[in-house]
Amino acid sequence: MEKIDEVFKVEGNRSVQEQWLRIHLFKEGNFYRAYEQSAWLMSHYAGSDLQAKKHKTKQSPDGSFVFVGFPVSSLDKFRPKESGETETDSNHIVLVLPSQTFPEEASVEVLTDDFSKWKREMAYTDAKADNDERKDKSNLNGEFGKSVGGIRMTGILQELLSYPLLMATTTPTT
Repeated sequence: MEKIDEVFKVEGNRSVQEQWLRIHLFKEGNFYRAYEQSAWLMSHYAGSDLQAKKHKTKQSPDGSFVFVGFPVSSLDKFRPKESGETETDSNHIVLVLPSQTFPEEASVEVLTDDFSKWKREMAYTDAKADNDERKDKSNLNGEFGKSVGGIRMTGILQELLSYPLLMATTTPTT
């Protein structure tokens, strides 16, 4: 991965609307990745759907970063329609969206808010978040998730909890 500090520096430089027309793609092995605002732009304007991912990091103010990725060989498939291309070096290209991509009234503040909302609403997809979630679930289960003689305690508890306690349904009929 490109150093995340460098990515935040590149992506954080969007103070005028023309800068919002630039999608930065970083080559990582056989893949291109777009981070943060570029990931948002790719998700909204790419030729095909891209699955954005959100990971935790200590380098960003909100503790996370988002990205989309695709194989280098699929650039034409994922390139937004009518976008131009400039290459800054062999590991970083910039796709430039057409100037009419955003309506004139779409200010930098509106674009920034749209990106922030999109990022906030996205669920974490990194392994650390998955491990944290599994750990939380196992703590909720406590001892009940353990196996006793080949029978899971959760199954026994479910049976007990689902047993009808009203006398009319549990008494024998004569």
